[in-house]
Amino acid sequence: MSTYTISVYSYIDLPSVNSTVTVLRFDVPSPVTSPSVSNVSTTGITVNWTIPSSDNYVTYYTISYTASCPQLSSVNETVSVAPHQSTTTYSYTLMGLYSGMNYTITVRAGNVLGGSELSRSTSAQTETMSFPSGWPSSIQVLPVNSTANRFTWNEVNCSQCNGLITGYTVIISNSSITYNLTSTKRYIILNDLVFGTEYNISVAAVNSVGRGPFSDPIVVEIGIVPGPVGSVFSTMDTTWAVISWSVLSYIPSDYPIITYEIGYHILFDKCYCSTTDNDDIDIQKLQLSNSTNGNTFISITVLNAMSCYIFGVHAYADRGPGGWAFIANETLISTQFVTLTLVTTQEVESTNTVSGAVDGASIGLGAVVGLLLISLVVSIIIHIYCFIKLKAYDTATAKQTKFDDNIPIQTCGPYGIHKTKDATREAVYECLDVNCNFYDHSRVLL
Repeated sequence: MSTYTISVYSYIDLPSVNSTVTVLRFDVPSPVTSPSVSNVSTTGITVNWTIPSSDNYVTYYTISYTASCPQLSSVNETVSVAPHQSTTTYSYTLMGLYSGMNYTITVRAGNVLGGSELSRSTSAQTETMSFPSGWPSSIQVLPVNSTANRFTWNEVNCSQCNGLITGYTVIISNSSITYNLTSTKRYIILNDLVFGTEYNISVAAVNSVGRGPFSDPIVVEIGIVPGPVGSVFSTMDTTWAVISWSVLSYIPSDYPIITYEIGYHILFDKCYCSTTDNDDIDIQKLQLSNSTNGNTFISITVLNAMSCYIFGVHAYADRGPGGWAFIANETLISTQFVTLTLVTTQEVESTNTVSGAVDGASIGLGAVVGLLLISLVVSIIIHIYCFIKLKAYDTATAKQTKFDDNIPIQTCGPYGIHKTKDATREAVYECLDVNCNFYDHSRVLL
């Protein structure tokens, strides 16, 4: 921004005029500097910053803030300002924020030509106003062994935490007893519940102010649904796999295991099974099979060679299935590509977990490449040998031809004429020189 004086002169008998004007240069503002916060309350934060140092005028500021809760979206608030500011700092108060929430804040200056680059970020956490307004969800009960059960639940929605959750209160009750328990984690293990007995279970979250509301109680019958099977193992070949597992550590006599259900599906977007995780498991895609007669293994056929598969096992009782236990492994390279692969796969064929799976496909591929290289070397040696033999044959043939060309032509003289009783027979000349192998037809006597 610059100031100029403009003078107007008259060529006739009129007074001259002088006037002062201010000229603004239009450009995008420079970024604001030194953002900070003050006056933090339960629902508000005041943001302070230094206006851009350049002489480009500013007509608005955009304050952007993002809560630490992933369920909440970022918010932009815009405040208009006069283009001529006499101060070097500016403040704005954000209102209606969540209690006990951490916020990350940035500021951008702008005018009719656009906005500046973002300022560096600053952060602040609103004060905790009250106890959590929400409650945990998705309570589940899984048996650990014959005497222990594990209770788990999901977190409170972060927009309803009203600050950091420091623990949980769990109430487990029936007609004769009530347990009031606390936990700093999202699970708890109980050892004193009676098998086959129904219990009501509720959970509440706790922050620095106090305990929030309890979840709606769920009714569970302890031990009715079987727990997950023990360790799962896999033995892989090219187009089949043998899946085995250990039995449950505790099987109630009143609710025996009827069967084990096995499911599997291929992972088309995985090159190595060692990179699989829980997100790769899709129960809806599982192809299901049953293992009956008390067997703890099953053979699965018609698999694709060199492919990664997810295998899952769970037990079935009269009251329903238990939890799934999973393993991932890879089928081996097909023997139709290279004979040596059979030897290689026997060496690597073993029982593996996800973290210890052997890459049979890579070994087989290496064997194929090795065979091809050996074949190439043998082919080159054979061609070189044939070339040398051919050159030797050509040399010998040339020498023999030269020798034959040097034999002198000699004239055969008559050695003797032998008459026979048959006067019509030809007389025969005999050659005196062993090198003579022809006769003169013009001198034949009858």
